[in-house]
Amino acid sequence: EPALVSTSRAIGRLENASKDPCLLVHMEESTVELGICQEGSLLLDYRPGGGANSKELVELISTHMARLQRHVGRQLREPPPQLRKVYLCGDSVAVARALPLFLECDQFDVEQIDPSKIQASWEFAEPIRDSAVTPALGALLNTYLPKGERDVPNFMEHVLASTREPIKPILIRSSLPLAAIVLIAATILGFNYSKQQQINSIQVQLDKLAPVQARQRELTLQKQASEAKLAQLQELSKGAESLPAQNVIARIGHCMPNDVWLSRLELSSMNKISLSGASYLEDGVFDFVNWMKQAPGFDDVALKSTRPGQSAAGPAIDFEVELTLGDWDGKVEEVARNE
Repeated sequence: EPALVSTSRAIGRLENASKDPCLLVHMEESTVELGICQEGSLLLDYRPGGGANSKELVELISTHMARLQRHVGRQLREPPPQLRKVYLCGDSVAVARALPLFLECDQFDVEQIDPSKIQASWEFAEPIRDSAVTPALGALLNTYLPKGERDVPNFMEHVLASTREPIKPILIRSSLPLAAIVLIAATILGFNYSKQQQINSIQVQLDKLAPVQARQRELTLQKQASEAKLAQLQELSKGAESLPAQNVIARIGHCMPNDVWLSRLELSSMNKISLSGASYLEDGVFDFVNWMKQAPGFDDVALKSTRPGQSAAGPAIDFEVELTLGDWDGKVEEVARNE
């Protein structure tokens, strides 16, 4: 065990041992260990850095004495005690070198001890006549003597061996809860694995249906666009009852690409029509204008403006077109290929 622990126990067996906390200094050739003990118990151990210079050691202890006292007071839960008693032990040369320096300091009451010379003394009040004492004494000697001095028989070895409970039943009883936990964990793991396999199978089926879902969304959007276009055309047809409204609206509808829809139709001067609408693509606007130019009954078809816009399905191109009603049953002039 550590030197400070054994030395503090030895100090506790001294006849004139101090009942108050005292400072313990264990010195070797190159190291110094400091401790604070009380009645054989070690309260604090500390190994300062640097070499074992005796003069520096005395100054170090004096400098940190207040801090050591506060630490001991916190451990004992009482006001900080006065650490005046100092015990020196360890290497005889190092102790002899440090002892005069401690004696010169009035702050300390120093004493040199040799733990190896402190022996326990047993006294029997009367002669031993009980045969049971001898085995007990042998067991105690075998237990507490150092390993190098155990030259006595252990009379309790066969007694302890006969009374010791077999370890196998203990291990079996101790392993039962662990085995139950392992079994429950394996069951849960197998259940989780089965559920994960089902989830993976369902995910594979969903992945196969992804293209179908995408196509369904596309057709739904096309249907909504067609219904909105039809509703707009029906609404516009209500305001042109004096004209051949059904024929005009139907002919305009025939000229509209799939990605173009109208939001406004305005009639002025009985033969001039203004159209406002939108398209997902700019090419759809130009196709609409070109087809209007080629359709019979529409003259002076002109694209007035285009600008970026926004629709429920995403970005769009807003446009305005103006035209006049011409010969409804006449022929349309052929449009040049480069236009």
